[in-house]
Amino acid sequence: MPHRLAAGTTPLATRDGVRFTLFHETRGPQVYEVDAQVLRTCFGAPDDRVDHLLTAYLAGQAEIHDVAAGVPGGPHGSVTRLGPEDFAGRQA
Repeated sequence: MPHRLAAGTTPLATRDGVRFTLFHETRGPQVYEVDAQVLRTCFGAPDDRVDHLLTAYLAGQAEIHDVAAGVPGGPHGSVTRLGPEDFAGRQA
């Protein structure tokens, strides 16, 4: 049985990437940060400007959330980082 997810708060973009929250049916809220490099190489952000990173995140949001759901979350209150290794084989 798949776990149900719901997006949380508005994503926050910085030059390092985009941070977002997913609410897991079984784990509760988990904060993730998808790396800027992933957003450039996999989702087409042309550079590290926060508006470009956010646009790339929004374009790939469904896939990013699918990947996040498959990554073991850290302890409550921690940030789970999604790096290039989590998106292996995916190119923009």
